[in-house]
Amino acid sequence: MWDVLDKTLGNLELLTTDLARFSRTVNTPDGSLTRLARDPSLYRNLNGSASSLSVLLKNLEPVIRDLRIFSDKVARHPELLGVRGVLKGSAGVKEVPRSAQSPTRPKR
Repeated sequence: MWDVLDKTLGNLELLTTDLARFSRTVNTPDGSLTRLARDPSLYRNLNGSASSLSVLLKNLEPVIRDLRIFSDKVARHPELLGVRGVLKGSAGVKEVPRSAQSPTRPKR
């Protein structure tokens, strides 16, 4: 029981030391958190950037969806891309590349 209490006190001491170090870092006058708390223009700039990023990601959703559809169509029908596909048509079924297939065992 004393060992557990001793370990707990040791962990508490480490935690207190880490919290004191963190507090000193946060309270430095040139620290990022202090600047953010004291400079409203920095906060507004950061907030505006986050809003712009949110709008950008929403605008990219349909583009990503279209790219997925396009890549699926090309995987099923590579002839859509050009000459090589015209010369060698496809069955329209996705297949595992031969290099990725496991070797087959010969029949007896």
